[in-house]
Amino acid sequence: MRRRTRNLPELFNPDSPGVMEVYRVLATIAGKGRNGVKSVLITSAMPREGKSILAAYLGMTAAHSGRKTLMIDLDLRRSILHNLFKTIRTPGLGDMLASEEPIHPNELIYHTQMENLFLLPSGSRLSSPSGILRIRIDRVKKLIAELSVAYDILIIDSPPIVPVNDAELIAPFVDGVVLVVMGGKTFREIVARAVELIRKANGNLIGMVLNNVTRALPYYYEHKYYRYSYEAKKDD
Repeated sequence: MRRRTRNLPELFNPDSPGVMEVYRVLATIAGKGRNGVKSVLITSAMPREGKSILAAYLGMTAAHSGRKTLMIDLDLRRSILHNLFKTIRTPGLGDMLASEEPIHPNELIYHTQMENLFLLPSGSRLSSPSGILRIRIDRVKKLIAELSVAYDILIIDSPPIVPVNDAELIAPFVDGVVLVVMGGKTFREIVARAVELIRKANGNLIGMVLNNVTRALPYYYEHKYYRYSYEAKKDD
């Protein structure tokens, strides 16, 4: 008999050291700005740096602390949040953006198995995600504004910012951007380029999360890239 794979909320342990680190990151995020941060875009410099796992744990941690939390899977290229939370992928955000007729986001939002935690999945694959985002950018801006009122916090997972420009398009419409970097893997020049792209897009870079921190701390401290850290799996 095949063993059932547990979803991420079933594995969530609020007392684990890793989750305690995420609480610290979440507290830092929430304290930024006069009124705090309601919408956070999670991106990375390059693929496979742990951004989606961080987004998932930020969402679960916020929900566990009593906040009504919505995760938005805006990685329309390589989405994994629906797999982590064992929800369906479609319909979702991609369907809403591609549709000529307006679709209310409430029709696409799913309650996860965790109290206070909801997911808007990526939806159907698009032939040109950046092109659709650019065409529908006003729709995305309105969506983020409306959902920021309906939920206590939005955690938005987006593709890596150096290879593609999806995160650049969205960055101006969120309260803050968090950049995930895989220590010991990502070259300093690429990290610097990612920071430059966020700032050129008028994004509010509120912090950087350094994964693989035990190996890379001296390297990144020396070059002043380290803000706060979180140990995550290399799933994304």
